[in-house]
Amino acid sequence: MSGNTRVALHSLVRYSAFVHEQLETTMPHIFSKISDWFETPSKVVGEHGLLRAEIDKLLRLSQQVLRANVESPVWSREVLLRLTKMQQQLEQFADGRIHFDATETWRSAYEEVLSQCKAKRYLSAAMVRNEDYWQDTPGQKSLQFNTQLVERGFYIHRMMIIDEFLWPPAAKVPGEPLMRWALEQHTAGIQIGLIRMCELEEEPDLLCDFGIYGCEAIGYQHTDMQSRTLSFDLSFAPSELRKGEDRWKRLSLYAHPFEQIQQMQML
Repeated sequence: MSGNTRVALHSLVRYSAFVHEQLETTMPHIFSKISDWFETPSKVVGEHGLLRAEIDKLLRLSQQVLRANVESPVWSREVLLRLTKMQQQLEQFADGRIHFDATETWRSAYEEVLSQCKAKRYLSAAMVRNEDYWQDTPGQKSLQFNTQLVERGFYIHRMMIIDEFLWPPAAKVPGEPLMRWALEQHTAGIQIGLIRMCELEEEPDLLCDFGIYGCEAIGYQHTDMQSRTLSFDLSFAPSELRKGEDRWKRLSLYAHPFEQIQQMQML
């Protein structure tokens, strides 16, 4: 085993132990697409005992790899690459974060978080760059889920940050397809605010898709210019929630209530 691989493995073991120690202060419901090295299928971990058992297993396996008597440089290189990725994942877990790559599995996670929220509140900031935003099958299902939450007594407030292509500077209101989508949500009981994207040029950190789920977690959706999901980050860290609440308050200063925009449309 090369020196670099041994150092990386020792580092992984230390991070595993650190995550183990942090379990008592971790949010009670941790959503994770468990990696192959945990040797379990993807699941929602509702009991810390199960998570603790899996980390104990990881510690034992790490010690076995540390004792492996393999001198192949190919083995060392490939193991080092995988250990580096595992360490990065453990760092995220220790910080209360879960990262989802370009799949739709994040929708199941955020819906599960909302379903279990004690505080029935969902704040959503949506970057709308084209008319196809949320119009595909997963998006329509998410909107249907939002409607179900409202029926269960949830307060949902969505601020739509709209590209000038869809809301030209000279136009009083956004284009008809976007207004129709906003009306659909408004009719379903979702509070809607509209924001011109160009008005946020001085505050670029407000230009993002994010959602605050009760008082439990915050999620950031990263999309391309066609509004396709590239990745999604879910955080249960109190510090991230505080940042999200602050970002929401600042964003709300630029929002025009849908009812106000609707009245302007009638003039």
